[in-house]
Amino acid sequence: MRTKILFALLLSLLNLASMAQKLTACLEQLNRKTDLTTTKFERVIKLSGNRTVYEFSITSKQQCFHCPRGTMYYDANCNLVASFTVARGPNGFVAYGYNESEFGKAGYQRINRGVEREPVPNAIAKVIADDEALAKANVKRVVQVKIKDKVLYGFQPQPNPKLPNCKDCPTAIVFYNGNYQPEVTFNVGGIAGVTTSEGYAPSDYANRKEQWILWSADEDIKMLNETNEQEVMDLPKNYVVGKNWLPDFGVFKPGDQLRISKKDGLKHYRKGVLQNIYKIIPTRVIEESSSASTVTKQHEIFYIGQFNRYFRIVGNNFMVTKAKYPEGKNITKWNNAEWTVAFNVK
Repeated sequence: MRTKILFALLLSLLNLASMAQKLTACLEQLNRKTDLTTTKFERVIKLSGNRTVYEFSITSKQQCFHCPRGTMYYDANCNLVASFTVARGPNGFVAYGYNESEFGKAGYQRINRGVEREPVPNAIAKVIADDEALAKANVKRVVQVKIKDKVLYGFQPQPNPKLPNCKDCPTAIVFYNGNYQPEVTFNVGGIAGVTTSEGYAPSDYANRKEQWILWSADEDIKMLNETNEQEVMDLPKNYVVGKNWLPDFGVFKPGDQLRISKKDGLKHYRKGVLQNIYKIIPTRVIEESSSASTVTKQHEIFYIGQFNRYFRIVGNNFMVTKAKYPEGKNITKWNNAEWTVAFNVK
């Protein structure tokens, strides 16, 4: 009896922890509501083989007999890996590499099984393993597709933030072969619709068959690039010290130069002469929303041991924590930390 109680408590704790998980941008968009049906994120489930899936519930009003009800499971890239719904009758789907028993649905009837996917070549796997490089290249997602019976890998770019409302600005999507060599580029959008290179036709893009989303832009990086904490994502970067507001940081004088790098730390120069090198330790702190199921922001900050404080740069301000954190004690919650301006930068 005691074992069962402990097991139940452990499951409850795991469920609570899963509710606090950060959803990627594409997963967040799956939360939607219409007049009849609501799709809602419920929890994170850890499967064998270090696989993580995200469970969404589907509920519909009683008066809608044909509306779906049940659960759907996605991976972090928003690939549908399983679904078990009822509308006019039970209907199940399980993607290749998964089975219904992993979702507690052993014996479920009327299951459609996903086709076997092509293995990802080493050259492509190496590229998609480098999150930072893909983010810098402004890639939104990488998709395995079939075009003219060829397995290719499409690198879809992020929308151009300088042209948010341009209706005649095509997007160039490059498809690579398994050796990471460009195979074809489709220019999608604008007055011309779809144009492409020799050997392919616009209809080839329309008839492509997407096999699997292999990589999606991380929402936390995207979010930091869209908010006033974006400077920390642009390192290494140079700054010039302006007015100093905090005596504890009086060593930094107006006109001094700073070079901040995750690899080399914070280098302090005065009139071009190196004064000191401060080791910095990057960390991320989540800011929870009022909802138990999501996290609204994730902030990247840096610990600078000589001052026993964390810092971040917001606009033209070098911000530091008011409190000191000896030996790099973690900030457990963003809202618990108070910040002040140590000095201005430009």
